[in-house]
Amino acid sequence: MRNNLTILCASLCFLALQTFAQGPLFNNFDTQGTLEILIDSTSADTIWQIGAPQKLILNETSSMPNALITDTLNAYPTSTEASFVVEMSEHAMHFFPYIQLEWFQKIDFEERVDGGIIEVSYDGEQTWSNIFTDSIYRPEIVGSYQWDTLHNQVAGLTGTSGLSWMGICWGTSIGTPPSNIESVHVRFTMTTDSVDTQQDGWLIDDFYVGLLVIGNTSNQSNSSKLSIYPNPTVNEITISVEEVLDEVVDIYVYNNTGQMVYTEKAPMFGEASHRINMSTFQQGMYYLLMKGEEVQYREKFIKLE
Repeated sequence: MRNNLTILCASLCFLALQTFAQGPLFNNFDTQGTLEILIDSTSADTIWQIGAPQKLILNETSSMPNALITDTLNAYPTSTEASFVVEMSEHAMHFFPYIQLEWFQKIDFEERVDGGIIEVSYDGEQTWSNIFTDSIYRPEIVGSYQWDTLHNQVAGLTGTSGLSWMGICWGTSIGTPPSNIESVHVRFTMTTDSVDTQQDGWLIDDFYVGLLVIGNTSNQSNSSKLSIYPNPTVNEITISVEEVLDEVVDIYVYNNTGQMVYTEKAPMFGEASHRINMSTFQQGMYYLLMKGEEVQYREKFIKLE
């Protein structure tokens, strides 16, 4: 399991705000989204359906009521490869490689056998690179997730997880920014072997293209703008932020397996702080994601007994 964080150049903020005046790129499967999702209606890809999940494990969405899910009712089928493609328009390419595609997801696959493969194409879907093994552009994969080698010897998401946040970030310190790129397509593929384990599959919700702030992996990160104290903590934490452009933000807390264990909306405009009672949380490492329309911050903290 790899839990990683990344950055975005702050120098693009003003230009990004101008572009976002046209409307953010998103798709929450509940309203008319501006981020295009392409599903082939003539193939096995139709296993991907938009609707309210009604399964044992995949039973909740990030934003109600709908999500994109591998069948809203039935277990995923055997010996199947089913894909959809996220197409990033010219709107986002003004900022490439300093962009991030993010989403919330929940998975239930036979571990190390079935799973979800995520690939990126920079040449109009002619060639594809696995996000975990791309040795050229090396996008940073952020959030809480579990990946391993699947039945077809390809790296992909696998196992069972709670609702968690994940993202693909370009233009970070670990990779080479691609040049002369006119489009970016991201393909999500569920792949299964011939053994039926009667598991739920893959649920994805709230796609969003971020053009401003992306977590922290280098000295250029925005982590200094957010602090959590005391850290480690026993009873409560205080979240302190230097500057927030949103009147209300969403706060999510995940445990070290990627399960969301706490969420709330909080007023955080300007220089602000907010307290969370941690007395009922189990001991361990936690990850906090604070997300608004204009900014997002991510930081980890430790809960003691």
